[in-house]
Amino acid sequence: MQLQAMMEVLDTDECIGMLLAKLKEIKLVDKTIIVVASDHGERLYEPIVIIDPINNISSISHKFGHGGIWKQVLHIPLIIKSPTLSPTKIDKDVQLIDVMPTILDILNIPAPENIQGKTLVPIIEGKEESKPVYSEHYPLISIKRGDIRIKYNRELSLLVYYNLTNDPGELMPIIPNETLKNTFEKRILEWILSNEELSKKLNIKESNVTLEEEIEMRLRQLGYIK
Repeated sequence: MQLQAMMEVLDTDECIGMLLAKLKEIKLVDKTIIVVASDHGERLYEPIVIIDPINNISSISHKFGHGGIWKQVLHIPLIIKSPTLSPTKIDKDVQLIDVMPTILDILNIPAPENIQGKTLVPIIEGKEESKPVYSEHYPLISIKRGDIRIKYNRELSLLVYYNLTNDPGELMPIIPNETLKNTFEKRILEWILSNEELSKKLNIKESNVTLEEEIEMRLRQLGYIK
């Protein structure tokens, strides 16, 4: 699996190279906004902690896949090249939902009101610090700010805290102080309410979709359907 993942990375790298070469050939590379990102990372059998609050036990798991809200799944590349931005490396937390408003900002196009993402241009230019970043893979929600990450299970009402400086692998949950606990519990509630409010504004409803057998099989192989 690790070899397969590496081959996919090399294939993607080659495709990006072909795209850039063509843009240079037609003299558009310096007039084009180029964004390289990924929808998720991959767990390559690194150890992760599985907590069972019902039986009050935890275990170490080694699996391949991209489900859940583990660091290996959430930490992805993000490269933005724009004629209007100076080359720089940003070591800050951002979110994929920030990409669209960032592109619109670069193009001087107002972003829609009903979006949760924020432009990254002020962070890229060093005018703002990064904000808390949110991730969700139902029933799990993750919030990371600085060296603290929390994971919340909506079905079990379980809240787990990690200190990423001392525990980058997220293997040893910590007991938070009251200030930390109150801050993150408030952010979790605000995030849930914000999503519910946005769903109402956008009139998002659940729907039953019938998939072709071949498409359903491919989605299961990729891990999008269980």
